[in-house]
Amino acid sequence: MPSDSDRARAVLLDDLEEALSRALGDVVAHRLVGAAREAAALGRDAGGRLLEGLVEYALEEKRLVVPRTEFDALTEATRELLERLEALEQRIERAGWSR
Repeated sequence: MPSDSDRARAVLLDDLEEALSRALGDVVAHRLVGAAREAAALGRDAGGRLLEGLVEYALEEKRLVVPRTEFDALTEATRELLERLEALEQRIERAGWSR
């Protein structure tokens, strides 16, 4: 589904093509606006690839962000450790070794 900015861009390019068509002719206007559309698509594609590259760099190369699977595993290990600690504290209290 196109965003509002995509729809606005399409309307502006259509208006531009119409104005250029009156000034330069249909063929030239169509080719110029077509080139503008292709340039915009390349920019969006390059931006997407740049974002993917930055995410991969942050996750894999610099380890700036912990991957979700590792975070979940650490959370589970911490939970298990806390449960074992609580059980140990209860055993110590029952044995009379508490302060």
